[in-house]
Amino acid sequence: MLGLYTAAAVIASVVMTAGIPAAWQLASVGDVALLKTPAWLSGAPTYGDQLVIRRDIQTGSLLLKHTNRETVYRHQPRAGVLSQATPEEWLRAGGPIAECGKQTAPPQDVLRIEQQSHQLVAGQRHLSTAGRNALSLAVSPGNRFAAVLSAAGEIHPSILPALGAGGAAGQHYHQLVSLPDGAVVGKAVRIPVGRDYDVLTACWSLDSRAVVYSDVVFSYLSIVEIAL
Repeated sequence: MLGLYTAAAVIASVVMTAGIPAAWQLASVGDVALLKTPAWLSGAPTYGDQLVIRRDIQTGSLLLKHTNRETVYRHQPRAGVLSQATPEEWLRAGGPIAECGKQTAPPQDVLRIEQQSHQLVAGQRHLSTAGRNALSLAVSPGNRFAAVLSAAGEIHPSILPALGAGGAAGQHYHQLVSLPDGAVVGKAVRIPVGRDYDVLTACWSLDSRAVVYSDVVFSYLSIVEIAL
């Protein structure tokens, strides 16, 4: 996972030279909002950039910070929008800090994605996903659940194959799978994607109450609040 974040500068360079227009036409709609983060787009991505998140204990909102940018964003679950917060609010928030670049997938013998078929496998059993191609897994703090991202369309080749899969076409979905039994929990949530070639990564808040999806240069986020 960390390698994907540290490769952001290379991927961003490829995207910029492709002449992508500033106005996006969404490649995938969502049951949650696509939240743009324009304050994080100033300056070139650098080695080691990552997203860090923490819960504001007093308000219950989620604070999000780019490790190489000054601007802090606040997400209020009920409003479903981002607003800017101050660095002082980040320091006062009180909740433990999740370093997204250090989060990992579950152990392979518990839950994995087959590389050739892109199918989800729990132990020796194949699990159905909302999208026909499973893309990524992220285990929750405490190892109770895995966030599973899947897509309805074809897998795109990776810009940097050594770092894993590329993006995928079609509607994207978030699902939860309980660990270690490998049971799908709750309903699938549609995740918006800005462009078909975007690779999304998932990050859990340390209280296990939110999963944050972001593209590799953090130009936008989507946040799924977990109610279990």
